[in-house]
Amino acid sequence: ACAAMLETVDESGSEEQRARHLAEAGEHGRAAPLLLRAAVLRYARGDREPLHALVALREASLRVLGLPEDDPGWGEGWLLRARVYAGDGRLEEADAMLDKIDAYEGRAGWEWLSGRSITTRAYSALRTDMVRSRTLYERGLESCRAVGDAVGQARAHNGLAFITRASGQFAEARAHALHTLEFYKLSERPSGVADALLTLGDIARTSGDLVEAKRCYQASLDVPGLEANLSGRAECVAGLGEVARLSGDLDAAEVSYAEAERLLEVCGADASAIQCNRAMILLARGRVDAVRPVLDMLRSRWAPHPRSQITAIVSLMALCCHAKDGEWAAWDRDLANFESIAAETALVDPDFLLVAELACKAAEDVQRPDKGAMTQRVVDAQRAALGGSVGE
Repeated sequence: ACAAMLETVDESGSEEQRARHLAEAGEHGRAAPLLLRAAVLRYARGDREPLHALVALREASLRVLGLPEDDPGWGEGWLLRARVYAGDGRLEEADAMLDKIDAYEGRAGWEWLSGRSITTRAYSALRTDMVRSRTLYERGLESCRAVGDAVGQARAHNGLAFITRASGQFAEARAHALHTLEFYKLSERPSGVADALLTLGDIARTSGDLVEAKRCYQASLDVPGLEANLSGRAECVAGLGEVARLSGDLDAAEVSYAEAERLLEVCGADASAIQCNRAMILLARGRVDAVRPVLDMLRSRWAPHPRSQITAIVSLMALCCHAKDGEWAAWDRDLANFESIAAETALVDPDFLLVAELACKAAEDVQRPDKGAMTQRVVDAQRAALGGSVGE
């Protein structure tokens, strides 16, 4: 029943107003479940700050009611906060919420929360440590399956779709994403449908089907009732920018990236991926000097996460800067760093191929074919992985 409450919302918005009025009137027993439902609706719509206020108001009601600290009712709010923090890149805060849930692992009533905690940790680790994220998603999938948590299973499938797509396992990625899409359609959860369509767009883009990618991104944007979900919209708009960039329309891509970054700034979410995309436009236009400060900023921000996909692409883009400035020791370090991350995570992406090709050309332009030959290893590996997987 508790898990169902976290997924069932009143779309009218009147329930939130009623919940607030009940809390103000001291009707905390009636207010608490309505406040949680209202917070879930805010989550689905991407309204971050009102969500935190609603969860705090609900926790105040629970304290007045004298709810024991080991009651799963507390965990519902912690889980919701953790999901928001993880999505916004506030990873330490997400982990703090999940640590509270994990303290009650094995207690009666906490079983489904324990499974969701695992999948939320996997989501939190998605951009920083993909190997760990995959292990957690697989564990979370089994844990959610064991307690019959269909929503938790769908989220785990969507996360595994992201990871298998990033490692070039496109057929497996599609299977995970289609499972997720079918579940959310049947259960009439618009935000889940939008997420699954976004994932399918990413799979199509990475595997080279830009027409299908554009269709999926646009379909995700067009899911009704999610206009206020700014972070979700930002990802779709950025996806359309990726399609434009990979199609050679850099001006259209820049417009999309600028809009996506604006949306992320409004909702306070991390925009590192968009900033990487904009840096790739600068590289494509030969503006190497303008790229270096962007890469320096991203290196500093992602220093705590040395095995992340962001760190990998930043290391690869930096090769173009090193070639221009004759920094060959730095070239060797960054190339080795990229190859180490790629080997550990089996990362595959058209951008790795494109940037590696630019780095090869940059080395050849300054008469360092030896360095170009080193980077050709990346070109060959990415081309083989992408070419061999497309159309699986």
